[in-house]
Formats: sequence, structure tokens, C-alpha cells
Amino acid sequence: TGRDVAERHDGSAQTATTTPADLLRMAAIKDTFSYDPVTGIVAWKKKTNRCVVIGREAGFNWRNGQNTYRRLVLKGRYIFAHIVAFALTYNRFPNGEIDHINGDGTDNRIANLREVSHADNCRNCGFLCRGAQYGCTFVPPQSTFALQKYCA
Repeated sequence: TGRDVAERHDGSAQTATTTPADLLRMAAIKDTFSYDPVTGIVAWKKKTNRCVVIGREAGFNWRNGQNTYRRLVLKGRYIFAHIVAFALTYNRFPNGEIDHINGDGTDNRIANLREVSHADNCRNCGFLCRGAQYGCTFVPPQSTFALQKYCA
């Protein structure tokens, strides 16, 4: 997908540099969505089709294995709500991945989001398993996390 800033399955941006495509996508995000950093809700600011209600929460919950994230559609492409929240708050796309501090992928309050490296984001995997002994590995073909039991 080139240098477009769209989501990967791990929720990170595909590029850390600012390109013309980034600027266009940022303008489209600012024009289409509003964000409340206290509640974490990304809402419609512009009517993009007949189903959109301005002011209503945008997107849908999308389950990826054991994790659930809020997903939006912008100009026919999927983008995670936490990427939009970060972009609208800091006026830039993340350089790494966005971590949900409390482990709830649908909680997009800015206080619950932080920009981290892939390694730091993967470290949260353990507490999400509720005490079971699991390791977290990255599976390149699907670009998703997979939990694998290991012996301590």
C-alpha cells in the first residue's frame, strides 16, 4: 500500500514520514471526524453517505482475535479510531504503534493512549491473559499478534 498512512493489523501507522498523502489524509480526517478526548468518542462531523448521522459515534467494533478495536471507514479505507484520536489530538500520525494503557481497545480516551514501539506494545500482552503464562509473538504473514503458551 505504498506510503499511505492507513492501519496495519497491529494498529500502527505504516510510515513515520510526512508525505503529500499523509497531508491529504490528515485534512480528510479533520474534515470528517470530531474527537472528544475526555470520552474517547470519535464522531461524525460531516455527512459522507446517507447512513451517517452528524454527531453520532463513528465506526464499529472490530474483533481481532482476543482484542476488540473501534474501526472507521474513511474514503473507502479502514482506519482505527485510536489512530484518528491521536492524529486529531497531536496533529500528526504516530511514529510507532498506539498502546491502550488499560488494555481495552475500545477505550480511546487520550489519557489511555500512548505512542510506543512494537516491543513495548507487545509487553502488555501478558496482563491481558489474566494470569495465565503466555508469551507474545509476532506472526508476519497476518501481521497480527498470536498468543502461544510457554513453559516458565
